[in-house]
Amino acid sequence: MPPLTPRSSDWALAVSPTSKSASSRTASGWVELALVLCGRPNLILLDEPAAGMTEEERFRTTEIIREINREHPLIVVEHDMSFIRTIARRITVFDRGTILMEGDVDQVFGSQAVRDVYLGKQAAA
Repeated sequence: MPPLTPRSSDWALAVSPTSKSASSRTASGWVELALVLCGRPNLILLDEPAAGMTEEERFRTTEIIREINREHPLIVVEHDMSFIRTIARRITVFDRGTILMEGDVDQVFGSQAVRDVYLGKQAAA
């Protein structure tokens, strides 16, 4: 795994909990991500990273995730599809523990099978 870049270090300093625009919960999450990066992980798992955030916090979190993903593979579990659309290049959709579909953003969002499972067949029609 490559060493942390100066840009990553700058990012770690930029997400300190002293930010007046971020809630303490959001700032704590950003600091946790910075700490994870210090361990030079082979893979980073994020569970609903945008939950409970304001639009400004979601925008900043999107930037942070994109920056991290330049050097580190990520798996993100998220139910907010508008957020996923902003960060994902490839999406895997699960239904009851099995892979329903895997593809790029447009393929997955355009899939009738995905809409049927997540919206219900009547709502998706």
